[in-house]
Amino acid sequence: MQKSTSPPPTLISFISTLPDFRPERLPSLYSSLASLSVLNRDGYEANLHAWSTALTLACKAGLIPGNNTDRLVIRISNELVAALSQREFGAPVGIATVVREEVNRGNWVDLEDFLKSGEGWGIGTVAGGVLKVVKWGFGLALGGGDGGSVEDEAVKEGRWVLVKAVEELANDISKQYSSRTRKLDRLFTLQTLQQEIYYTHNLQISATDTKVLATYLSTRMKTTTYDSVKGVLKFPSGTEEKGITQEDTTLLQLKTTLNSLEKSLDTLTEKYDKLKSEARAYMSQTPIPNKTRALAALKSAKIVEQNIKTQTDHSVRLEELLAGIESAHNNADMVKAMEAGGLLLKELNQSVGGVERVDEVMDRVREGIEEGKEITDVLGGAVQVDEGEIEDELEEMIKEEEEKKQMEEDARLLKDRYKEAEERERRIREGDRDEQMVRELTSSLEDLKVGRDGKEREREGMLPAF
Repeated sequence: MQKSTSPPPTLISFISTLPDFRPERLPSLYSSLASLSVLNRDGYEANLHAWSTALTLACKAGLIPGNNTDRLVIRISNELVAALSQREFGAPVGIATVVREEVNRGNWVDLEDFLKSGEGWGIGTVAGGVLKVVKWGFGLALGGGDGGSVEDEAVKEGRWVLVKAVEELANDISKQYSSRTRKLDRLFTLQTLQQEIYYTHNLQISATDTKVLATYLSTRMKTTTYDSVKGVLKFPSGTEEKGITQEDTTLLQLKTTLNSLEKSLDTLTEKYDKLKSEARAYMSQTPIPNKTRALAALKSAKIVEQNIKTQTDHSVRLEELLAGIESAHNNADMVKAMEAGGLLLKELNQSVGGVERVDEVMDRVREGIEEGKEITDVLGGAVQVDEGEIEDELEEMIKEEEEKKQMEEDARLLKDRYKEAEERERRIREGDRDEQMVRELTSSLEDLKVGRDGKEREREGMLPAF
């Protein structure tokens, strides 16, 4: 029995699960935002934040009508407004106000402007946001709210880049991909970048999202180099050239070809297994096996097997070529580093002045030391030392040390003998006490024996004679 899968949530059911869209808040959220900006600015900001957050999360979840593949670009349309409608409250009337505010504050940017202007898009939107705040302030002072108008605008269709969502993903992948050691792992086409994000972040973004992300990384963050014509993106390391070089393009072509071969091998392997299974199924038919179809399936499987072998060989050669290029690149970097080190060492040696200069310096040092000794002799006289007197003093010290050791040894021996004498005396005293105890015990036994013999004789005298 086939396992049933639950259908994906609708846009309205998804939004109803968000904390800001509790039932008690829905009347305010579906009412006019423009009039609320005049009556209750805090409530206006709260509703604006609720709608902005809800639409961003819905876009990331792929629930925006007509735009279910983009995750970083939202499509605003009447179809979206209709999908947000509820029977009790109707359609939300403030969606256009949400779009206008988010654009003016730089949180949303028109897709075409984003891709065309690149680095300059942020300046205009921020300036527009400041102008919007000033305009609202004057309007409120004059009693007209948002520039004197309290009517919500009609929705204008368009596609907008969600800047904060782009920034969040860009920061994450920039840290992760820039730290990779291999240069090949930091080179991407737009397609391979899209696939890599799916593998590393489990996030399926669209081709449009990938272009937006590459533009942001190269122009806003400046952590990558992006050639929009070639569709090549590079996360350079600290020592690498920033631009896209011919070497980068060649490596990327090889990488792309290798990826295509691997995908083709997966497809061929799956096809081969399927043909083999079909051949077995034909031979298992009852009552008569279908040998003709089984042979055809086996023949097709054999052809596929040969293709698998050929493409596997190509894949192995490409991997060997890439490994060789990477090894040569590392060797080139090492030679460059050694060359730079050699030049630095040569410059340092030249700054020293060579061996002759070192000899001259050492001669001057020795001359200075000798001159210092002569000056000391003139000022205080040279100190004369009698070597024989020093030796006699040393012999005397050695003799005193030996006598000291001998005295310590004699004292130790005397102490040991004293302990031995004390031990013998203790044993003698203990022996005398033992003899005294023996004598006393013997005397007691004799007394007992005498008393017992007397009593026995007394009993014998009392017995009658026969």
